[in-house]
Amino acid sequence: MSEINDSLYKNSEYALAKLDSILAVENSDTVLYRTFELKGLALHGRTKYGEAVLSFQKMLELAIEMNDTFRIYNARNRLSGPHFYLGNYKECFELYHQNYTMVENMKECQMQPTAILNLANMYYYLSKKDKALRMQHKANQVAVACKDKRVTELSARNIAAIYTEKKMRDSAIIWMKYGIGLIEEGNLVGLSNATSILGGVYNYPEEKDSMYYYFNRARHLAEKAGDSATMAFVYLKLCSYYIQENILDSAAYFAKVPLRIYRRLELVDGIQHALGYLVDVYQKEENKEKALTNLWELFRVRDTILDEITAIKTAELETMYETEKKERENLELKAENDKKEITIAQEKTEKSLLLFGAILFALLLSSGAFIWFLRVRLKQKEKLAQLEKEKTGAIIAAEEKERTRIARELHDGVGQMLSGLKLNFEHLANKTIDRLPEEREAFASLLAVVDEACKDVRTISHQMMPRALQEQGLVLAIEEMLAQSLNHSPIKYQFEHFQIDSRFDNKVELSLYRICQELVNNIIKHSSATELNVQLYKAKNQLIMIVEDNGKGFQTGDKKDGIGLLNMNSRIDTVKGIINFDSSPNSGTTATVRVPLG
Repeated sequence: MSEINDSLYKNSEYALAKLDSILAVENSDTVLYRTFELKGLALHGRTKYGEAVLSFQKMLELAIEMNDTFRIYNARNRLSGPHFYLGNYKECFELYHQNYTMVENMKECQMQPTAILNLANMYYYLSKKDKALRMQHKANQVAVACKDKRVTELSARNIAAIYTEKKMRDSAIIWMKYGIGLIEEGNLVGLSNATSILGGVYNYPEEKDSMYYYFNRARHLAEKAGDSATMAFVYLKLCSYYIQENILDSAAYFAKVPLRIYRRLELVDGIQHALGYLVDVYQKEENKEKALTNLWELFRVRDTILDEITAIKTAELETMYETEKKERENLELKAENDKKEITIAQEKTEKSLLLFGAILFALLLSSGAFIWFLRVRLKQKEKLAQLEKEKTGAIIAAEEKERTRIARELHDGVGQMLSGLKLNFEHLANKTIDRLPEEREAFASLLAVVDEACKDVRTISHQMMPRALQEQGLVLAIEEMLAQSLNHSPIKYQFEHFQIDSRFDNKVELSLYRICQELVNNIIKHSSATELNVQLYKAKNQLIMIVEDNGKGFQTGDKKDGIGLLNMNSRIDTVKGIINFDSSPNSGTTATVRVPLG
């Protein structure tokens, strides 16, 4: 078998002949299982996906007969590959879902990370992006716990790709760079895919140079790897860049090459993407004939994909045991209901047109007065908003002033008194212990209480107005706050800072410190997190802080009126910044704070 395994991709024709000769004489289920697996892989490598399905199906049947959990799991994964390339998304989803259900509660590191990752990928292809993101985070957490570097890397890259589509630039960059750092040396295909996705993060007018740099770097890696599917993927990224820059000759080239590759590989999803870009190119060139020809082909391909996706979505994905007849009945009923709703809407529209015409004239007569009224109301709202901001700023300033006063009183007043008490008590204890040695333990206990009180006063004083923030700046103040808050907690934390080489305006530093303090307190109290990551960096004219945990998360809409969030929003308003939360149950929380500088 080792000889066949070595020749599987180098000389697949020879490998297939050898495997067929084994199948003709072999009776052992174990050997047959492995032989069908190798044959399926060889056929898959030659893009004979239909024949690969038959071979992997035999492999699965043998695994079920042997009642071997791992072999069943492995066979389902193998079988899903050619089904996916053939565009059979329903079959692919069912296989992944069966594996996920089988290993969900097993806590089996050999199978669980990949099972979660595969199902997460299918949710993405079915356009369930939020569910896909939650599943990718779960896959990453399980993979880290299982020390599965491959799934950790792939899930990190997938998370970054979804964040890119959601326009969450900072989170996308963090996750993609994390994923790239895990790619093994020499894995040019993985590095090329990751680099091309990273390029997509910079799809902003002012960052097109970075976008092109990463796309071009990904292209060279793909060409060096010699993997045609990866080359096609990267070429389409470059095509999108050239379309945006209106360099249409290059755009056409980088769409046509992937189209040829995807047709040869029979990759339906890739064909539709390449055709979509080609239609865009021909429309920009005003070549209507070619645009229409490719558009009709695109419709045919998308119909094929849509049929598969519809078959899944209409059957309640998580149960998947409805019959095809029931699916069709549901679809037909929905179509009939939609038709009735459209008819009713049309009738209502016709009746409304006459009424609309009648009142339009009256509106035109009064529009001048109405516009004047709107302007007055708008000015009043702007004035009230400005007054509210000034009021909020004054309240926060007064609050900080009072914090400073109390902190000083605690440090210089109560703190000094306690320090003096501690010294006198130590002196008294030493004198008394000489005469009453049996009281040594009692004095030591009381001294510990006094010492703890001194530390508490010092800690409260620093929290109310951290000396590090005043004397050494934001970075050291956050480091000190994190250490004091988390060193004795079960939460592991990491603090990273980049390009922070100067002090910032006092109001900016204080606002970011207080927001970070509030976020950390919330994480300790409510999140059940075990890991916390804080990043602080300067990008162009912005100071950006990201606080991310792996806790139970929350529905951001449900907590928008919470006192903590209101306080943070009030503080960020005083420095003309913004704060965004990305969170959902069981997927952790990422808070991103941006403050303009100068």
